[in-house]
Amino acid sequence: MTSTLVKSIKVFNVDHAIYSITRDIRETVEDRDKNGILINITNTLESILLTAIGVRSLRNPAKVNAIYFISERRYKMPPNLDKLMKFLKISYEYIEIGSVAKDLNNYIKTFIHKERTPTNKVIQALILREIADARDLLLVGDVNRSNWLLGIFNQIYTKSMDLLPLTKIYKTQLNKLVGRLHILQYTKGIDLDDEWTRFKKNIRINEDTLIDAILEGIVKSKTDQEIYEDISRLDNEITIEKIGLIRKKFEESYFKRNTPIAIL
Repeated sequence: MTSTLVKSIKVFNVDHAIYSITRDIRETVEDRDKNGILINITNTLESILLTAIGVRSLRNPAKVNAIYFISERRYKMPPNLDKLMKFLKISYEYIEIGSVAKDLNNYIKTFIHKERTPTNKVIQALILREIADARDLLLVGDVNRSNWLLGIFNQIYTKSMDLLPLTKIYKTQLNKLVGRLHILQYTKGIDLDDEWTRFKKNIRINEDTLIDAILEGIVKSKTDQEIYEDISRLDNEITIEKIGLIRKKFEESYFKRNTPIAIL
């Protein structure tokens, strides 16, 4: 048995996907007359992929500016990332988030709900935005399509970005791009997406491909019944109820995806 939706996730033109993302970055930099791009390096598959594609897009490692935030939990860049930076010939900067947070804490509370303590992601967004503007760089974010459609991202941080090129690529498609770019060896020991893991546990679906396939069905305006009839051929644990939970999450995240940062 086959599933049209699952096949559409697993079988896609990897080279065209890389070309499309590369073109988006290069053309946006050129259209806005920027000096290059700024990336927040993290130990995730998305960040590793975006960094490699960034170099490919601009054909010059010197135009790819990278920031790595250190903290009490992680005071230096993991070995796999350090090797990636050397392989790509990218120079990067360390910023200690703790010391900056103390200075920015009172300032941030003037425009964020006053009872809320600013998160590291919000502080990172402010720092990255300031650096990008000062150096006239395009600030590029690494959220993938699955997380984007489900609202599994920090809203202020993500909306601070100038471009989100990976929102074209579902989570389970990322590995194929990494493989094509020959950087798989730099993904060993990457950090897990805790919020994504919790979401999977809540809806009781273990396979990312099935979630992506359901999302693709929703995006293509298929009904829950149509999605169920297509995917349940492969996995009898998929139910109408589980599909409904993913649709609900997708619909609830609409405003999170589309609300301008100015009114958050």
